[in-house]
Amino acid sequence: MSHERTLITTLRRRLAIQVKQVERFFRDSPAPSYILLEIEDARREIATLKAQAQRRGETIADDPLDQA
Repeated sequence: MSHERTLITTLRRRLAIQVKQVERFFRDSPAPSYILLEIEDARREIATLKAQAQRRGETIADDPLDQA
């Protein structure tokens, strides 16, 4: 497993938890900015890592959580 793949797997696990928290606990009110920023940062980092892997000829499949 490539370095990028390992990092993306970890980021996706964190992202899944954060998205569930927003959906569950903040349905009727705005989520705290720190959670929203963490989600944005994770998605941005995933995109960067996927691009790096692609430049080396490695394809990393998209995940629905990768995009807003």
